[in-house]
Amino acid sequence: GAPRGMDLDAPLKLNPGQDRLGVTAAVELIDVNSPWITVFGYPAGSGFDILRYFQSFGEVHEHRQAGNWMHILYGSKVQASRALAQNGALVDLGGGKVMIG
Repeated sequence: GAPRGMDLDAPLKLNPGQDRLGVTAAVELIDVNSPWITVFGYPAGSGFDILRYFQSFGEVHEHRQAGNWMHILYGSKVQASRALAQNGALVDLGGGKVMIG
């Protein structure tokens, strides 16, 4: 579940027009026949915000996180593809920007 006091429905700011300074996180498909993706390279401690951002692309059935990487299982391959399409998106995590891609 969400950490106490955190609202999964609160909006996250996406700033695609800003310059691409900050940390780069990568997204990859684990298997083309599976709705699992992997997100890695984001700052330690940002996992909750990364998960919340990726929940906006489909129903997350499961996620597994360790350090600065996370496996995310979507309800369908179409939803996983939407998440993969975030290559190059700049996400404001409050304390800094992370470019997905």
